[in-house]
Amino acid sequence: MSLYEFVHTKIVPPLFLVVFTLASQLLTLTGRDEPLTLASVAKHSLGNAQAWTILFMYVLWVLLSLKIPSSTVTGPALPSGFEPQFKANGILFFWSTLALFGGVFLSRPDWALAIHGLIPELFGAINITAFLLCLWLLVKGKLFPEEAPEDGADTAGSLLFDFYRGVELHPTFLGVSVKQLVICRFGVMGWMLLSLVYFVAAIQLRGFSYPFFVSALVQLVYTLKFSLYESAGYFDSIDIAFDRAGYYLIWGSMVWMPGFYGLHAYNFVSNPPITSPFLSLFYLILGIGAIVLEYRIDYEKYLVRSSTSPTIMMYGKPAEVIHAEYTDQNGKKRTSRLVASGFWGLARHLNYVFEVIIYVSITAPGFSSGLIPFLLPSFMIILLLHRLYRDEQKCKKKYGKYWELYCSKVPYRLIPWIY
Repeated sequence: MSLYEFVHTKIVPPLFLVVFTLASQLLTLTGRDEPLTLASVAKHSLGNAQAWTILFMYVLWVLLSLKIPSSTVTGPALPSGFEPQFKANGILFFWSTLALFGGVFLSRPDWALAIHGLIPELFGAINITAFLLCLWLLVKGKLFPEEAPEDGADTAGSLLFDFYRGVELHPTFLGVSVKQLVICRFGVMGWMLLSLVYFVAAIQLRGFSYPFFVSALVQLVYTLKFSLYESAGYFDSIDIAFDRAGYYLIWGSMVWMPGFYGLHAYNFVSNPPITSPFLSLFYLILGIGAIVLEYRIDYEKYLVRSSTSPTIMMYGKPAEVIHAEYTDQNGKKRTSRLVASGFWGLARHLNYVFEVIIYVSITAPGFSSGLIPFLLPSFMIILLLHRLYRDEQKCKKKYGKYWELYCSKVPYRLIPWIY
């Protein structure tokens, strides 16, 4: 076993489980009149009746969204030929959730303050739920796998590592995709809803805040963009196609995303952002502009990948496309299209740059209020650089000489003419 494998399989899992789980609960105590101690964490870690009720109602809502009749899209096929199915109703879920939230808080705005006061207990309940779901996925994947043997219900021989990484790629729960349920419905929408809760709570305490409004609006538009992109391309992403359903992905989506990603907004309630109207407007334009450009980049890939025409027009001229041949896990020859035109001709991961700009725009209104608003964009830079490395390694292994050809045509990874 190499040093990397030892660290990856023996050191990282227990550190991740202890450090990040504890951090998720400690962060809920920021801005409160409580010491950041283990005793304070333990006091809230089991939740309470109100927190469990809120969580139960939300889980019921997100489950219902994947149970109603709607069209479906397929993800990348597994070696057995199985193609995972996902509901193509992200936009319907976005607007119906927003309408429900708006109705509730227009009639009972005081509920926002009540939920804000329950955040430590709520995340205690979510942590327990995420742990139990991951435990169930581990047992199910080892004893009752849904995937065919050739699809590799993958195990590493270590229960802890299997719990951390996951065993199956596409497990289901009550007939719905666990990944779509947890990431697209629970995590992304939960992050947006909690940020709106914090915004309404801040209005109840101190009145309307333009910087907080800008932060909430940019995040709202970003969530809308994700809902639009979900069925068009997200189900081909690393999260869906390659990462297994374990603690890293499931807990990260259920707890870390709504908790850590929304920490700046949680902090804004007790530590209001102070930014001039002009600067707030700048952040709004910057954020919306980055969202539009990122969506355009995603759309260019979707346009090329989904087209049946041999010639694809982009910006008034034929797009440069590399037809990359590769051999799948069954030994069958397949072809993918690598786009070397438009934004994809400028840099191989230019979308990551706009992703970071979006997170900066969401948190920047509070940069004058302390360290906390800087945490999310810093974390995203590290996360996306790690994802860039993983994606480059995956593509190099998969496409070989065609990837080298693509890299020669598009030499920059992130920022054109710089890196």
